[in-house]
Amino acid sequence: MRRVRQSEIAERAGVSLTTVSRVVNQSGYVAEDVRKRVERAIEETGYVPTQHSFTRCKRLVGVVIPYGVLNPYFKS
Repeated sequence: MRRVRQSEIAERAGVSLTTVSRVVNQSGYVAEDVRKRVERAIEETGYVPTQHSFTRCKRLVGVVIPYGVLNPYFKS
């Protein structure tokens, strides 16, 4: 069975891809009637978000500090 894409949900619900993403990720403002249309399209198509879409936007920032920064030469 072929995976359903968010773009297909957007087309079916008559909304933008961004709106579908907001509904799936529960982020950003989406009008209640639009949210229900998207959720109905998700149910009708059997859309299942991939694990990647859950872990993609966690707002995690990493910092890498090279050893050379600790060298007294670079402090001056």
